[in-house]
Amino acid sequence: MALGNGYRNAAADDHCCRSSGRQYLASRGPQPLVDPEVKLDVAVSDRHVNLIEEGYDLAIRVGELQDSNLVARRLTSAHLIVCAAPDYLRRAGHPEKPTDLSRHACLIYREVETPDTWRFQGPDGSVETVRVSGPLTSTNPAFLYRLALAGHGVVIGPSFAFGTDVAEGRLVPLLTGWRSRELPINALYPHRPPAFSEDPNLRRFLGRAVFVEPDWERFSEGSKS
Repeated sequence: MALGNGYRNAAADDHCCRSSGRQYLASRGPQPLVDPEVKLDVAVSDRHVNLIEEGYDLAIRVGELQDSNLVARRLTSAHLIVCAAPDYLRRAGHPEKPTDLSRHACLIYREVETPDTWRFQGPDGSVETVRVSGPLTSTNPAFLYRLALAGHGVVIGPSFAFGTDVAEGRLVPLLTGWRSRELPINALYPHRPPAFSEDPNLRRFLGRAVFVEPDWERFSEGSKS
């Protein structure tokens, strides 16, 4: 698309799930992400998009960045949080510390290096690692998320994916005094002539995409368990 005409071809490249990309792009609160002067063509994908070969101007990526020849701009961050549905917690009780999770039905996403090991940092900086188990594992985080909503167990996932359900009471954040892994969220775009990085449409879009205090981080704090 012609950049000079105010168009942006963007990819939301999300390693968690496609629904997480939609949640990020839609969660702008009172300041909408969509600018009436900038038209967006958004592709949301689980796969790693090659911006240059596939003709995208910009990607929003969640997680640690790989070495690349792309320009990165930090937008905000999220965290992995642990949640369960109220129905499940009424039956199984609330875990008070990370080691309590070993006695809970955990819903495990197995497309990570150590799927059954969850790591937490306490308020004093101490690190605790717990081995978890549960009724099933899956390669699909959206499937695990739905099972958690239905009360089948405890799930861990990105705060921006769970924030709305926490705010509306469908999920309860657990172990809120502990932190799990931070997930940086960056905008990336190829090295191009200065006219591209200084393009007012790009600058306006990136300005709107930055979250100073993301709603999902406030939601994920919840009430102390």
